[in-house]
Amino acid sequence: MKGMTGCPVLSACKTSAVSLAFAREWFLDLEQHPDRYRFASHAGFQFSDGGFGEVGAQFSTVERFLGVPIRLKFELTDVATDHFRFRLIRPPFPVWGEFSLQEVATDHTAVVLSLGGARDLGRVFLRLPVVRKAITDQIQREVLHVKESMERARAEVPYARND
Repeated sequence: MKGMTGCPVLSACKTSAVSLAFAREWFLDLEQHPDRYRFASHAGFQFSDGGFGEVGAQFSTVERFLGVPIRLKFELTDVATDHFRFRLIRPPFPVWGEFSLQEVATDHTAVVLSLGGARDLGRVFLRLPVVRKAITDQIQREVLHVKESMERARAEVPYARND
């Protein structure tokens, strides 16, 4: 768990009507389909180094917290069949994140976004009431959007198996 220490401080979860394999491929395809991750408070991803399935890949976005746009830059630290882990590079707060994918039934996958602090400073930062509220609201919108986007992508290829 390079770059990750301790338990998550914040998390959000939604179940999408897609298989675990489809959910994983949806994430791996983000470099080719960054529009799939764009919504009102998230500008989508721009990759500067590598691709979403590569450890060390770097990507940035602009997210709105309490209406204020903030440019964020991340680095992937671990990639597996059931998760994508990353760390925040800019702004330089010791915060990590993880998208985990959990099969909950045939063709249904839980998408979980968890955030934690790599050090005490990161954990304290995430627990500040105004920060906690803003980030919790954002990650809840984020996993809802990911769920819906996965299901739309799945509907675009009705002839494909959901695996």
